[in-house]
Amino acid sequence: EKLKQHQYEAVVNLEEKLKHHQEDLEQKLKRHQDEAVADLKSGQELVMTRLEEQKQAVSQALEDQDQRISAIETQDFEEQLHQAKDQVKEMIREELRELSAGERSLTAAAPAFPDRHSGVVAKPYPYNGKTSWDIYYMQFENIARMNNWSNEEKACVLTSMLRDSAAAILENLCSSDLRDYDKIT
Repeated sequence: EKLKQHQYEAVVNLEEKLKHHQEDLEQKLKRHQDEAVADLKSGQELVMTRLEEQKQAVSQALEDQDQRISAIETQDFEEQLHQAKDQVKEMIREELRELSAGERSLTAAAPAFPDRHSGVVAKPYPYNGKTSWDIYYMQFENIARMNNWSNEEKACVLTSMLRDSAAAILENLCSSDLRDYDKIT
């Protein structure tokens, strides 16, 4: 009986030790799990922080690239604008040279056709296609009205005033069309 009692106490003592040991193991396991979860969260936060830093770096690089592209486009536009201004200045210089040389002035000339009203006939200047056609056409029409030209006379004078690239239109017309003012204009 004492032996049973002793065995029973030993078993109870052993069960308590096992229970205490199991609780201790469970606590250690729980602590390790908590540490592992904390490490994972910390690692995840570190990864997220690094990803955010990389995202910001890429965003900044893209913004810098956009600014460089905008600067290049602005510079290209300014260069093109400068070139266009230079071309306009050169065209104006050329026009002034032609005017001073007398190549493009409205001059009194002997009538190409019988004068219907007065002894003064205005003569249009040559058109080379480098200036505005609308302005030239308006001036030509005014001169034609002043000289009281018929449509056939206007066609004859206009074809004789076309130069360079402006005269290329004449290649597409047959000889009878060269007297048709409406087809020429």
